[in-house]
Amino acid sequence: QKVLYELTQTLSSPRGLDHLLTSAIKKVGELVKTERSSIALLDPEGKSVSIRAAHIRGKPLETDLIGWTFRVEDSPQLIEMVHKGKPFMVNDTSILAQGHPARKYLFGRGIKSTLAVPLLYRGKCLGFLTVATTTEVHRYTKKEIRLLQTISNSIAVTIENYRLLEDLKQKYTQIREQTRSLEKQTREKDILLKVSRALSKAMELEEVSQIGSHVVGSALGVERCAVALASDDSKQFEIRGLYFDEGEGDQRLVGAKFPWNDVPAMFNPIRKGKPFIISDTSDLPAGSKTAAYFRKARIKSALGTGMFFGKKLVGVLSITSTREYLTLSREDVKLIQTLANQIAVAVENARLLQVVRKHTQDLRNLSSQLMRVQENERKKIAQELHDHVGQMLQSMKMNLDKMKRDLGSKPQKLEEVEEWLLDTEELLGQTIDDIRTLTFELRPSMLDDFGLIPALRWYIDNYGRRSSIRVSLKTRNKEYRFPPEVVITLYRIIQEALTNVAKHSGATEASVSVSQKGSTAILSVRDNGIGFDLNKALLAPKGMGLLNIKERVDMLGGDFEIISRPRKGTKLNIQIPFQEVQYEED
Repeated sequence: QKVLYELTQTLSSPRGLDHLLTSAIKKVGELVKTERSSIALLDPEGKSVSIRAAHIRGKPLETDLIGWTFRVEDSPQLIEMVHKGKPFMVNDTSILAQGHPARKYLFGRGIKSTLAVPLLYRGKCLGFLTVATTTEVHRYTKKEIRLLQTISNSIAVTIENYRLLEDLKQKYTQIREQTRSLEKQTREKDILLKVSRALSKAMELEEVSQIGSHVVGSALGVERCAVALASDDSKQFEIRGLYFDEGEGDQRLVGAKFPWNDVPAMFNPIRKGKPFIISDTSDLPAGSKTAAYFRKARIKSALGTGMFFGKKLVGVLSITSTREYLTLSREDVKLIQTLANQIAVAVENARLLQVVRKHTQDLRNLSSQLMRVQENERKKIAQELHDHVGQMLQSMKMNLDKMKRDLGSKPQKLEEVEEWLLDTEELLGQTIDDIRTLTFELRPSMLDDFGLIPALRWYIDNYGRRSSIRVSLKTRNKEYRFPPEVVITLYRIIQEALTNVAKHSGATEASVSVSQKGSTAILSVRDNGIGFDLNKALLAPKGMGLLNIKERVDMLGGDFEIISRPRKGTKLNIQIPFQEVQYEED
């Protein structure tokens, strides 16, 4: 009982397993009065045993035996102990047979007597407790064997408890790590959700930038957060949103523009899709632009990452600190990059909304213009019919009435009747010509009967007579096989363009060129007029003629270009792609 009590006290030490085993084997050596003792443990697969603690009387605790490993299958005695839990005992090694597997090992180490007892826990062998003598033969009694078995069982329980405790510690550590990971993931998801909800309510570009910087900065708990958008030419960036954790800060920075080359060390990696991270800006080379920029702004730490929409660099999301140094993990940087790309999507959506609004307004303006054009055309047709056709028909009616009266009252005056008939015939011919001209301007039948080039020649000849502007038509072929929609579009564009020349340019000469390159129709209209400012012309109400031309070209997926300078004339270049028309042979 005293032996077990002292051993239990030793095994209750809270230190590591090797320390427990070393203390236990020393205590066993003292209590059992043996010269050598050791503890060997089985590996998890039960294929080998390794000495983990050993004690030799009169020598230091650490011996060269520790770490020795034996394969179980090489020794029948080990197999017997592992699988059946029986102790192995040799009272006198000198009487072992010459071929006995243990004789060579025991004699080589000067062992005269030895006893090995399995460390059993619930019938499972965990290893062995071994005692031995080297000075004289010792016959182990049943009482000693039972004592060692009791000691080995206590050691086995301690080993198993330690292993269970270590397993619990490991599982507890894993649970804590998993809990921290889940908490971090939950926090990241909450931040992403918060930013997503805030950005989904923002419709305007300025609103997206401002909300993006404020929501991200407050959610991450950083000192400063800025959203800078890249210019259309990608040569500079402009701060559009700015967050400070203490008050409004210096909001005058909003709207500030910086060339990319001002901070090359920061923005060169960003352009390549990599974040720029510097925990201490004082580590930057003293003469660099980047160091000078951060020193002027009193920034201690900075992080910048690109806001990408696909492969397009929309802008930069930056986080800076002036009070303390930032320490960001790889996961933190990854989260910030995700938030930056989320803002990029919102920015592109806002820009797309602006484009949609502009196109919607353009469509409204175009619809209004089309209605005005229709009304003007109707007014023109009504005026033409009233002023020319109506008056001539009225004159013919008056002639016919006069002839009717003269024939009734003075049938002998046939000469006067003939004059009235000739006058009426002339009025009728002029009326027919006016109606033909009017119908041709509405829809020239020559386009359907003869094609684009003959219709253009007829129109340009009449245009020249009406406007006193000399117009030349340049074309390589007598006719092109353009699809009908391309033919009517080219004709209407030339009508609109020459009408603008007559109304606004003050030109004396103009030229129209029609050609074809592959499956693309090419049109050029040039004049030697006074020219104009293109931007002002498109914004002015009278610039709807140009918008009409552009809309016609856009509807067919073509390219529209106007080159004009004051007093330098104007040139209109148009290219319209089309699918080649397949004609069947008769």
